[in-house]
Amino acid sequence: MTAYELNNSFFEEYKSVDAFIRNVYRTDAGVSAYIGFMEETGFDEGRRYCVTWKDDFYKLKHMRWLRNKLAHDVGMYDIKTPRLIQFNYSSAVFAA
Repeated sequence: MTAYELNNSFFEEYKSVDAFIRNVYRTDAGVSAYIGFMEETGFDEGRRYCVTWKDDFYKLKHMRWLRNKLAHDVGMYDIKTPRLIQFNYSSAVFAA
């Protein structure tokens, strides 16, 4: 895969995660709203919902950061491999 194809695949995955969160939480802020919710909840409480809570939190923060870099930095191609960030949807479902 070319860097362009990887970036497009990443954006599609990000949009999918964002849409899922917007639907579950009925918010326009998507990933950012869920990151805020996770910060308010904290790791100890979050682990009661899902054992991967802390990992999901850091993956989402990185995913959002990377999305913003790709969207706003000219010539930014940071995705090096076709293995894209995977989000554990169960943490969002159980916490809803």
